[in-house]
Amino acid sequence: MAMLSIVATADASDARAIAASLEDPYAFEAIFDRHFTAIHRFLRARVGPELAEELASETFVQAFSSRRGYAGEVTDELGRHGSAIELTEPDERRRLVFDPTTSQVLDEQDVLTRRVAYLDADPGYVTGYRLVLEQGIVDGDTVRP
Repeated sequence: MAMLSIVATADASDARAIAASLEDPYAFEAIFDRHFTAIHRFLRARVGPELAEELASETFVQAFSSRRGYAGEVTDELGRHGSAIELTEPDERRRLVFDPTTSQVLDEQDVLTRRVAYLDADPGYVTGYRLVLEQGIVDGDTVRP
C-alpha cells in the first residue's frame, strides 16, 4: 500500500501551523485548507476523481500523524522554493515539489527505497526525474496563444 505525506512547505505560515498543531491539533486545519485543492487536482489528473478524493484525504491523515517529522523548507534542483509531498510505495519513493503560490508541480523524482530484482541498483538510486521549467497553454498547432 502506498503512503502519501507532506514533507516540507515553503510557506512560513504553514511551518507555524504545523508547529502549533503539535500542541493544538486543530491548528492543522490551516494546512488542509491551504493545500487540499492543489493536491486533489494533481491526484485527480493522474488517478481520476473517485480515487483522488480518497488519496487526497489519506494524504492529510498521514501528514497529520507524521507532522513531528516535518522537514521544513525544500527546493527543487533549480533552487526554486516549494512545498513537497512524498508518495512511498514498497520499492520506490516519489517526491513532488509544488510552487507555493501557483500550486504547479516544479519537479518530480522517483527514488528506490530498497534493492529490487529487476534493477541492479542500491536504495537511493534515482529511477526517474522530471523538472518543469515552464508551463503554459498551447493551441492545436502547439503555438502559444
